[in-house]
Parts: sequence; C-alpha cells; structure tokens
Amino acid sequence: MRTSLGFAAGKDGLRTLVVTSPNSGEGKSSTAVNLAMSFVQAKKRVVLIDADMRRPRLHQVFEPPIGREADGLARVLAGKCTLDEALITGGDVPEGMSLLLCGEIPQNPSELLESPQTRKLLAELGERFDLVVLDTPPVLPVSDPLILARMADGVVVVARCQATTRAGLQRALTTLRRSEANLLGVILNEVDARREEAGYGAGYYSYHADPNAAAPHGSA
Repeated sequence: MRTSLGFAAGKDGLRTLVVTSPNSGEGKSSTAVNLAMSFVQAKKRVVLIDADMRRPRLHQVFEPPIGREADGLARVLAGKCTLDEALITGGDVPEGMSLLLCGEIPQNPSELLESPQTRKLLAELGERFDLVVLDTPPVLPVSDPLILARMADGVVVVARCQATTRAGLQRALTTLRRSEANLLGVILNEVDARREEAGYGAGYYSYHADPNAAAPHGSA
C-alpha cells in the first residue's frame, strides 16, 4: 500500500493523507495505524491523528499517558492546550511516530474542523513531519471527512470484503469526488486470497484487488 500510494501521489509527493471508509466497521482505523507504521519503517517522520471526534478508536490501540487522557485534537483546535502538550511519543507508540489522539469528544466536531485552526494545525504538522495520517469518520454518515479531505493531499477509502456493499462504496466515492477531494484509491480489506483466485473479487466488486495494495484512482 505504501508503494502504491507513492505512485498515486505523483511528483508532488504525499504529506497529508486522509483515511476513511463508507461506513463504520470496515477497518479504516487499523489501516491508518498500519499505514503510519509502514511509513515509519521507511524512515519517515509520521504523525498519526485520530480525527474521528465522534467515535474515536486510536486510544484503544495506544493508551494515553495517565493524566493526559483529555488532551488531544479537540482541545488543540479549541485552544485549550498546545500541540506539544497533546502529542504523544514513546510508550506504546513506535519510535519515529507521534500520536495525536482525539482526547475529549467535543459537541461540535464539524465546526471545529471547519475552523481556521485546523488548516493552521495541519500546516504546522506538515513542517514538522514527513507525513500526516488522519483517521477520520466514515464518509456516508457525517461530513467531517469531506472537510478534511479538501485540506489533504490525498484520500484513501477502506472497503471491507463481504461487508461493504457495492452501492455504499460507489456513494462514498461519488461524495468524495464531488467535494473535490484528491481520491488516490480504494483499499480492499480482509480479502480471502483463496476465494479471490476463484473469481470472487470480480463478482463482488468490478476489479480484482490486491489485499496489500491501494487500487488506482478510478478503478473501483
């Protein structure tokens, strides 16, 4: 996936990446974590952000330090703490990666994301890191990922085999394209290689997907 994203990003490179899905439970958070770790293994400085301020998940993967559970993206955007106070390194976080959890869940996620503070924050992170990975909410239920997609260099959509419907995936892709997001591709999650060889992938979706690669733009 890391190699495919490098090709999809083109000569301008990839500095901010939004990871989303049509609906919940399709593996976007685990994909965001693994993508971030993969870029770290390639010697990139990466910050992983839990930008799902409705149902955050990354605090279940990386436990925040005691006393800092509330610090995170929401408080930074609201001006209640500084970026350095909210960033987490060490502990469960791999070397070379920094983590910005959601922290406290705000009452107005969309308003916070649409504020000038979000662009300012992403600009600052872009200067401090080689790659900013944003784990966002699903596309179809809420508008949050569309807001962030317009600020990012690229977007990938995670679909889950035998869970994501063709109609749901097409709606998500259409919604992102209409928002003028730079859609880099689709990652098909939990592919059964044995069924794929038997032609299952072609029947369920309109393309054969490599489970370890992002599909080229427009191939889904």
